[in-house]
Amino acid sequence: MKIVQTLWCGKKNLLTDPFGWPHAENHLASWALSCHSLREHYDDVVLYTDAEGKRVLSDVLQLPYTDVRVVYVPDECRPHHWAYPKVKTYAMQREPFLHIDGDVYLPHPIPEPAASAPLIVQNREHGAGYYQVMLDRMMAHQGIWLPSFLEEGLRNNSISSFNMGIFGGNDLAFIGRYCEEVFRFFEQNRMNDPDSPYSHITCNQIFEQVFFAVMADKEERRVDSVLGRTLFSENYSQKEFCDLTHYEQHPFFHILGGHKWNKSISELVMLTLLRKWPDTCQRLWRLFPQQHLRLQNRRKTRIPDLTPQECLARYADFLYQAESEWGQLEPEQLLVWEKSAARFYEFLNTPIEQRAAYQLQPHPESRVFTLPTTWHRIGTELVLTRTQGEKLGSACQIAVIPSTGCPATKEIALDDIAANILYLLQDTTDYAQLTERLMPCFSPKLRKDKEKLQMCVEHELEYLLFHGILFAISKNKS
Repeated sequence: MKIVQTLWCGKKNLLTDPFGWPHAENHLASWALSCHSLREHYDDVVLYTDAEGKRVLSDVLQLPYTDVRVVYVPDECRPHHWAYPKVKTYAMQREPFLHIDGDVYLPHPIPEPAASAPLIVQNREHGAGYYQVMLDRMMAHQGIWLPSFLEEGLRNNSISSFNMGIFGGNDLAFIGRYCEEVFRFFEQNRMNDPDSPYSHITCNQIFEQVFFAVMADKEERRVDSVLGRTLFSENYSQKEFCDLTHYEQHPFFHILGGHKWNKSISELVMLTLLRKWPDTCQRLWRLFPQQHLRLQNRRKTRIPDLTPQECLARYADFLYQAESEWGQLEPEQLLVWEKSAARFYEFLNTPIEQRAAYQLQPHPESRVFTLPTTWHRIGTELVLTRTQGEKLGSACQIAVIPSTGCPATKEIALDDIAANILYLLQDTTDYAQLTERLMPCFSPKLRKDKEKLQMCVEHELEYLLFHGILFAISKNKS
């Protein structure tokens, strides 16, 4: 069986961007553990990536891929369409295959008969409300083109989904037709064109998971699953999917969504890599000398920190890039966003049990800068003095958005929880789902105090809404 993986970095740096993990080192540890776990059972494991992915995973970390194919470029697609390169990898296959995400680890090979099934996924998902919200958000954009099978599913209220952390099979003809439908969706709506009104829509789960599931159901295709049962979209528990303390006892692990921000989980990933493949772990640590100071040879000259001036210059480059991309925005569109932000108190004054009437959406032109932990302390402090908000002492990121006021760019400091909310909103706009997926980000003690936990979530949402980083859009208003 051929195993394939996809890493598209876009314009991100693998040594500084955390890709949804607490630190860039944790992200790379996950890729290392995933690759090694696959090579333990399979003789053909191929990485489809870009130049940055090959440089770090293959050339530097020396992960044991049997082949590394540089097939993607930084501008392959819009940054928020991260599942699009995965679909392109599916389409390139000419023999039976399994695609395994970089946050999936296999302590054991996938058992038969699922491993040789015509179509295989991790598991079927039951979350009609969750996906309906995403579809409603898409359909709110008048004129968007949808394939006929999806429109039929919407009419019949028969929207399905699969978790495709593990995906593949030997029915290459069907998989190829599914990929062509995704490509047609992108072409018809010009999803990769920044000037298209539809290119800002975040809909990865729709075009990757729902397209495949609806097509398979319509054609009555049998789809085997590794898990062997259906899960509600919010029921991916830490114990079943992330508890690496029992590594050999689980059929597989998948560190989904908000679980990545749980520092105990990210530490378990690193410890598992250290226990089973220590040479790779040490190569990884050498990439982050400021994270492992006592491992440095003090007889040698250590790489110095960036000076405060260099830190400011790097942040200035980030701002310049963002403001250049905003240069073509129409004033009318800016006013629409400002009005949406100004209505945030409607959501905050709505009782919690009625908040299903709202969708939570990040500002469509927001950009996020992650403050490297290796920066000079004074450099970080100087950058943060530019920002608004109350989180200067705990900030890990800065969100920037275009503004009609002065200054024309708003810079907002974000702590871990605020940053995680924005990350999770790539996958859900539902208030209850968001709250549930935030759980792993809080301590076990706080999770037991429901009232205090709710207050924490409310405080973070109010902060993001007040500063215009997040919109609460009523489904009942145009």
